[in-house]
Amino acid sequence: MKKIYIILLLVSTYILADTKVLDINHSIPTQVKGENNLTQEANTTIVDSPETIALKRRKLNILIGQFNYFSVAVYHVYPYYQRYFGTNPNTYKKTLSGYLLELFQNVDKSMFERAKNVDILHNLDEMIDNYYASAINIKKLHNEAYEYYNMKDYINDKHAKAKQMHKPLLTAYDTFFEADKVLKSKVEEVQDVLDIQYFKVLKEQGNQFAYIKGMALHESKVFLRSIRNKKIAEINFNKIKTLLSHIRGYYDELKVLKTKDEKIYNTQDYHYSFYNALQAYTIAAKDMTFRVKEKRPYGKYEIQDLSGTGAWMVRSSVGDVSHKYNKLVQAYNGSR
Repeated sequence: MKKIYIILLLVSTYILADTKVLDINHSIPTQVKGENNLTQEANTTIVDSPETIALKRRKLNILIGQFNYFSVAVYHVYPYYQRYFGTNPNTYKKTLSGYLLELFQNVDKSMFERAKNVDILHNLDEMIDNYYASAINIKKLHNEAYEYYNMKDYINDKHAKAKQMHKPLLTAYDTFFEADKVLKSKVEEVQDVLDIQYFKVLKEQGNQFAYIKGMALHESKVFLRSIRNKKIAEINFNKIKTLLSHIRGYYDELKVLKTKDEKIYNTQDYHYSFYNALQAYTIAAKDMTFRVKEKRPYGKYEIQDLSGTGAWMVRSSVGDVSHKYNKLVQAYNGSR
C-alpha cells in the first residue's frame, strides 16, 4: 500500500470548464506570444463544431466534479485508517484509540452514464465503469468499517471482524486509487485538447482577452501537473522552464491589453482580479523553477509544513504553486 500524503489534497482540484456555445463572427487575431507547439498542433486539427466542443466539455465536467467531490473525500479519509490500523494487508494493527471518518459522499450512477461517449483521444467509457465500480465498493467497505469502529463493536468481538475486514478494505483502497489515477490521467489529456479547441474558438471570435486568459490558465495547470507528487530531483527543469516562459508571455500580453484599455480594469474588478492572480502565480512558478534549477530539496521543517494545512506558506514549493493556482481558477471562473 502506497502512502497517500495530505499534499495530494492540495492539487486535486480541477477547473470546471466554461461550456458556452460561441458565435464565430469575428476576424482571427494574430498569434499570441507564448503559444506553444501543443497549441499550434491543436489549432491545425480542430474538426468539431463549437456546439460539439461545448457538449464534450459538459460531459467532462461531470467527471471533474466527481474528482473534486468523491475522490478528494476518499483521499481525506484514508490516512486515518492508514495511521491507526496499518497498510500491510496481512498484518492488522490492533488499537483501541483509532477512529475513522464516515465517507458520506454519494456516487450517482446516472451521472457517470451521462459522462460517457466523450472520447476524443482514448475511450473513457471502460475507465468510467471501473471508477464507478471501485467507488461503490470502497464506500460500502469503508462505511462498514466506520460503523464498526464508531460503535466500538471491536470490544465485543475482540477485533475478530476488524481482522476480517482489514485485507479486503486495503485492497478496495488500492483498487480505487488505481482506477482514480487511470481515469484522472486520461481526463487530463482529453481536457487539455478540449480546452485548447475551445480557446481556439475564442480566438476565432476575436476575443483576444478571453483567449489569453484561457491559455494562461491551461499552461499554469500543466506547470502544476509537472511538479506535483515529485521530489525536486525528479522534476524536469527544461519542461517547467519552458512552461514558465509561456505563462510569463501570456501575463505580458494581458499587461499590454491592460495598458490599452485601463477603463475595463478600473470598472470591472474581475478582469483586475485575474490579472493579479496570474501575476502571483507567475511569481510562485518562477520561485519553484529556481528551486528546481538549484536542485534545492525541501528542508525538514518545509516537509512538515507541506504535509499539513500550512503547505501554501512554503515558498517555492508545490504547496505555494497549488495555492496560487486555485486562486487563479477562482479568478478565471469569476471573470467569464
